[in-house]
Amino acid sequence: GAELLRAAEQDFITDVDALLKLVGDRTKPIFIAVPNNPTGTLLPIDDVIRLHEKLPPHVVLVLDLAYGEYIERGDLARLMRYGGERPNIVITRTFSKAYGLAALRVGWALAPDWMTPGLNLLRGVGNINAIAQAAAAAAVQDQVFIDRVIAETAAERAFMAKHFTRLGLDFVPGFGNFLLARFPEEEAKTAAKFIDFAMREAGIWLRPVGEPGFANWSRIGLGNRAENELLIRLFEEFLK
Repeated sequence: GAELLRAAEQDFITDVDALLKLVGDRTKPIFIAVPNNPTGTLLPIDDVIRLHEKLPPHVVLVLDLAYGEYIERGDLARLMRYGGERPNIVITRTFSKAYGLAALRVGWALAPDWMTPGLNLLRGVGNINAIAQAAAAAAVQDQVFIDRVIAETAAERAFMAKHFTRLGLDFVPGFGNFLLARFPEEEAKTAAKFIDFAMREAGIWLRPVGEPGFANWSRIGLGNRAENELLIRLFEEFLK
């Protein structure tokens, strides 16, 4: 079977040199999320390219751009062009985040021609229904909607970051539609306790972070202003 190797990060950002040290003759794919999940941090595009240029040709670099709409449009376009011209890069995209079509489970991949037959063998027959396909096709035409979502997300991310700072919560500045926050080590103020508190008090469902080293963190999804104000009030009540 395959052995999963994890490279250390620097300030929650992918460490290219640490990744390269793990690459060997048996290495097959390398996965990177741009921006990262659950931290929201962004590996600069120049570093993504540097990583790829130093990989041996038998290694496939898989770039997960689920949150790609939230980075600078020029950077996204550059990354898509670069990936589309290389024989060992796969880029995965989704309509579940900025496009708001999570319930339809629609995604797509940009992959080299030699790989697509194998990818088609992995997916089920009729895995995307006609309604989901039509919705996705319409969504990509609505750039006005996406521009509004991106702008509102940036504003709400700044709003939540301001209040997290005021409340003394550690958090990771990110580029997605969420913020990763660390809770106090006090027994009564942990992330797990707040997740339970938010559900009981307001029916808000938050997720713990299951990754190693993030036991007392929670990834806080961004809502609209009214929803975020409610969440801040819950934080104030919980942390007092």
